[in-house]
Amino acid sequence: MIQGLLRVTRERKIEVLVTEIDGLKFKLTDGVDVAHDGTIYFTVASSKYSYKDYLLDVFEGNPNGGFLSYNPSTKKTTILVNDLYFPNGVAVSPDQNFVVFCETVL
Repeated sequence: MIQGLLRVTRERKIEVLVTEIDGLKFKLTDGVDVAHDGTIYFTVASSKYSYKDYLLDVFEGNPNGGFLSYNPSTKKTTILVNDLYFPNGVAVSPDQNFVVFCETVL
C-alpha cells in the first residue's frame, strides 16, 4: 500500500509526490488543499499508525502527526507544525492569506 501525498493524473495514473520527510515515513496522510500558487498543504494524521489502525493513534493520545506543505515546482516538503494530535483537515482561505488545519483529540 502506498502511503504519502499522491497526485492522480487525468489519465488516472497515480504519481507519488512524497512519502516521508527527514526519515519519518507518513503512515496516514489525509487532509489536503491547494493554494492558488500551487503549494499543497496537507496533514499527516499519524506517522505511527496506518488507516486500518487509526483508532490506536487516537486512543494512544500522543502527538504523532504534523502539518506540512509541498512545493510542486521544487519538490520540496516543509514541516510547518510538528507534534500534532491526529491532524485531519486543511483549508486555504479564499483570499489566500492563511491556512487552517484541525486536530482530533479525546
